[in-house]
Amino acid sequence: MNKSTEPFGTFKPPNKIQRKIEWCHSLPANWLGKQIAQLLRKQVMKQAKVPLDLTFGQVKLRCFLLDNISERSYVFMPWRWDAIERRVMLDALPKEGVFIDIGANVGIYAAIAAT
Repeated sequence: MNKSTEPFGTFKPPNKIQRKIEWCHSLPANWLGKQIAQLLRKQVMKQAKVPLDLTFGQVKLRCFLLDNISERSYVFMPWRWDAIERRVMLDALPKEGVFIDIGANVGIYAAIAAT
């Protein structure tokens, strides 16, 4: 099975994993939040089968967390992953604008711009 061609949602995480990821997204952007997120990330990484089809608001991502630092950072500590760059991008991109992703990583910026 080619995991990249399966319909989105095929690799929906179990509820236990989903709740831990959602908890990470609700943590404060401070030292304690980082420590809790790292603990939850370790638990998820041990328990989860990858890929995981994850949805954050309107952003849908198929995440291969074991081999991509950007994905892990965005999934578990989104307040630390290029927060300023994402805000500037969204503020500068007109509603009907065009965003070109040159493919340097996994497409998180493109997925966010698409929202």
